[in-house]
Amino acid sequence: MASAGGGSTAARSSHAWYLTTQDVMNRLWVAERLVRIQFPLPVHEAARAYFLDLNRTVWEGLPDGENRTP
Repeated sequence: MASAGGGSTAARSSHAWYLTTQDVMNRLWVAERLVRIQFPLPVHEAARAYFLDLNRTVWEGLPDGENRTP
């Protein structure tokens, strides 16, 4: 059922989640770039790997066979 604001509540909620998540991931990307400027290459490589894994998981979900708990 469509709400008065146009579109379904789920669609608006999904859009809000996307915008918020995109903003957070953009900030994390900037932080990762700053690590490159401020720290030795091995530290940046670790930060880059973390960012890429987190970014992939946020947008695509966990790969098959992986668990959310350590």
